[in-house]
Amino acid sequence: MNRQYLTIAKNTIAILLLATLAGFALLCLVYLIPAESVEKTRNELHSIMENETPNFVDERFFTYAYGCKNMSDGFIYRLSGEDQNNPLFYNAVGADHEGDNRYWDGFMVMVIPLMAFLSFGQIRFLFTLISVVFIWYIIYKSRDRLPWYFSFSFIVGLVLINMIVNFFSIMLNMVFLISFAFMSYFLKKYSSKMNEIDLYYCFLINGILTTYLDRYTACLLTLEMPLLIIILINIKEEGISSLKNNMKILLYSILGWGIGFSVFWFNKWIISGIVLKKSIFTTTISQISMRTSTNADSSPVYIEGNKGGRLYTIAKNLVSLFPTHGENIFPLAAGLVIITVLMIAYLFYSKGRLKEPQKYLPLLILIILPYAYFFIFSNLCQIHATFFIYRMQLVSVIGILYLYFETINAGKEQ
Repeated sequence: MNRQYLTIAKNTIAILLLATLAGFALLCLVYLIPAESVEKTRNELHSIMENETPNFVDERFFTYAYGCKNMSDGFIYRLSGEDQNNPLFYNAVGADHEGDNRYWDGFMVMVIPLMAFLSFGQIRFLFTLISVVFIWYIIYKSRDRLPWYFSFSFIVGLVLINMIVNFFSIMLNMVFLISFAFMSYFLKKYSSKMNEIDLYYCFLINGILTTYLDRYTACLLTLEMPLLIIILINIKEEGISSLKNNMKILLYSILGWGIGFSVFWFNKWIISGIVLKKSIFTTTISQISMRTSTNADSSPVYIEGNKGGRLYTIAKNLVSLFPTHGENIFPLAAGLVIITVLMIAYLFYSKGRLKEPQKYLPLLILIILPYAYFFIFSNLCQIHATFFIYRMQLVSVIGILYLYFETINAGKEQ
């Protein structure tokens, strides 16, 4: 057993080192593309941003829901226009823009080459098409592996997180592309014979890709959504006997994802510090400290509207699921009460109950996980609730609806 763990440790280090070198090399490669090759698309992007969010100000992209572009495409605009007289490595790590060199912005590996051949509208179209195909495949494939109400819950969840906004923002869409890709893979390939070590490596790579491609928007999605597929398949196929296996899977998958996510980011800081000849750790550690130990009301970061503590952070993210910015609260609340009453009434009418409730413990952990994240990273999740973070609740929405229908089904089988 000790030899097995030693092998896992060696493989983990090798994967992380290779991924770090490959990720940095790819960024260097795309920044060799001449600036004039992407200038036309870059100018078009500038025009689009001015029309959709004038003066690059964070504004709601749609008026009926909390989804916001948050000018995430502004990062693409700046990064695609780096001065090519700068040293290559300098541009690859985000140049000397405070904060940006903590990220690396690996999504530019895909975006810059596309900008050389396509307009920005066409690039948006391409990424939207990829997302829609993934969504279709997940719904199609889930018919074979899961009950019909999984796909229903999945669609409801996508509506509540205002998925349509992601189709207009390439950067926002990255975390969903990773999530959907791994969901599709597990719907196709997963079986209970797949051991936890294999899943550890899968989620190690998942965590690395999340750090590389996502700009810290709704990072937990890439962990939660693929895990949701695995846990639900095991529950459906093995019943109560799935509990032990699912708990082990949770442990190994979270460990793999956490190592991939955090250590890859740590490697980026080291390389950025070497390239820029400055301590990236100083600003990074101060950011981490602020995001975890303070709330938005005590933060120097500007935030509009009400501010509060950790419970307020959770409440703000919950409210962000609903289509209001404070307007028409009464009809919205009335509608929610009516829907809730009807659902509860139907639950009693169906004599609903959870059969073998213990087997749902891993699912409950996934449902709660976003709220634990909101509580710990209160500052971050309060400031960016209506931009990015509330979308982590996708797994919670799906999980709660899934449990509701499981309860209904169990009642009908009596």
